[in-house]
Amino acid sequence: MARLNGLTVLCNPWLVWMGVILKSLFPKLFSKSAKSIIENFMNYLGIDYGERRIGLAHGDELGVATPLHALTQAEPDARFAALRDLVAKRRVNGLVLGLPLNMDGSEGFKAAEVKRFADRLAAEFRVPVHFVDERLTSHEAESTIPKSRRRAVRASGLVDSRAATLILQDFLEQHVHALRANEECRMENGE
Repeated sequence: MARLNGLTVLCNPWLVWMGVILKSLFPKLFSKSAKSIIENFMNYLGIDYGERRIGLAHGDELGVATPLHALTQAEPDARFAALRDLVAKRRVNGLVLGLPLNMDGSEGFKAAEVKRFADRLAAEFRVPVHFVDERLTSHEAESTIPKSRRRAVRASGLVDSRAATLILQDFLEQHVHALRANEECRMENGE
């Protein structure tokens, strides 16, 4: 056990050793300036918005998205209150929403609905809101579930959270790679 921000945390020895190994293999990744950049990604929340469910995922310091429990409350206000609690609890500093574009790349009524939701999120939480093309993410997330279980699983929000994970992972891969390349450039130039 260890103390972290006043909390007692169970340490997984495997994770501790993985951290030591990663730090030794990629020292530039753990430099002070790179660490401050990457820590910002640790608090990103991926969102797959829907009228009945909100799929969620969390991004970590390694640029890996992990699914969270979906918000499945019956009342929209209750879902939003649960989202507010989660954003505060995880100290989220950026939101990544899937933007449901049509197959031809145009924006339809669902994209407009997501943008209205994004405006509400930006006003409420005062953090940056980013969009990622989410075409076929729900289909991809659902394809890993046996057909006989899809209806039951869909109601639980598992598919929505898997889709949110794909959305956030896409964002993290694009942005973490760019930030790391920028950091390497700065280090080579002696900044």
